[in-house]
Amino acid sequence: NKEYMEQEPIPGVISDSWQAGPFGEKVMYLSQPGRDSMAKVLKEINSDAIWLNSMFSKNFSILPMRLWDGKTILSPRGMLAPEALKIKKTKKAIYLKLAGLMGWHKQVIFHATNEREEEYIRTHFPSNEIRLAPNFPSLRTSSHVPRPLKNTNVLRLVQLARIAPEKNNLFAIELLQGLKTNAAIQLDIYGSEYDAGYAGQCRALAATLPGNIQVNFMGAVSPH
Repeated sequence: NKEYMEQEPIPGVISDSWQAGPFGEKVMYLSQPGRDSMAKVLKEINSDAIWLNSMFSKNFSILPMRLWDGKTILSPRGMLAPEALKIKKTKKAIYLKLAGLMGWHKQVIFHATNEREEEYIRTHFPSNEIRLAPNFPSLRTSSHVPRPLKNTNVLRLVQLARIAPEKNNLFAIELLQGLKTNAAIQLDIYGSEYDAGYAGQCRALAATLPGNIQVNFMGAVSPH
């Protein structure tokens, strides 16, 4: 019932009971995720399969995968990319080795969002079934999407991602630093600071950009 990296519950959220979502789905926000609460959730749902959106999350991937007896679909979401595996490298390597020896992913169907991610998955799980499907579009539709006015020599960019090495925020700023232009460029980064040291590097580099290039750190985005 908390946003990633936050300590306080999301305002207005009712915890530990099923709630109706905006598209007719049922949603539960757990106040104390763990074996007991996850086992209770898995027992209550009437499902042919579960879909997990993380590779290394203890409470929301590893634990439900171990507790669930039915079909499991797992979306690594880029977490098996070589650069991502360099973060907490030893811990992840030990888990992948142990999981392989124990056969924890033997019956798992992996979901890859592109061919490159399919290759990353195949490197670690060569015998598993892998389904390739791009990220699903939003169900929200609009009959009219206004086109913003484009001003000459003005470029506005937005990055929606937490500030962490695997999100390449620093690389984005380095690209701006290398531009030879007089155009006005603005990059707004929306996301929580997952790594304080890395965020400091991003802010320090942003401060060295020329006057026509601006980087704004906007903080986390409200889920509403």
